[in-house]
Amino acid sequence: MKIPQLETARLRMRAFRNDHLDAYASMCADPEVMKYIGPGATQTRGEAWRAIASMLGHWELRGFRHVGRREEGHGELVGRAGFIEPEGWPGFELGGSSAGNTGVTDMRARPRARRSIGVGRRLAAIA
Repeated sequence: MKIPQLETARLRMRAFRNDHLDAYASMCADPEVMKYIGPGATQTRGEAWRAIASMLGHWELRGFRHVGRREEGHGELVGRAGFIEPEGWPGFELGGSSAGNTGVTDMRARPRARRSIGVGRRLAAIA
């Protein structure tokens, strides 16, 4: 499955790759980043790798999921953003997380992202 890439003037959102693991594992080990994600616990490098694998698998099974967020200028991975609806989840959701002062997902990309997967219904936005 080809995972779409979305770009705005300040962010590039694209599929996670193996070379994102160092930066993503660092974010997942940061208590401030993980405070409001899931149970609020940090993750080991292995757990971060499995999270990336889960996100890529969600794309294959559902056709959508979080993608890596890269900030224009320095091009480093700064977080994740996207849609989620795993089995047993209460509903279709748009959310994300980021490290440092990168803010939340660029709001202008959300309508384009929904159109790219054919979703027009309301959803929760978690930042």
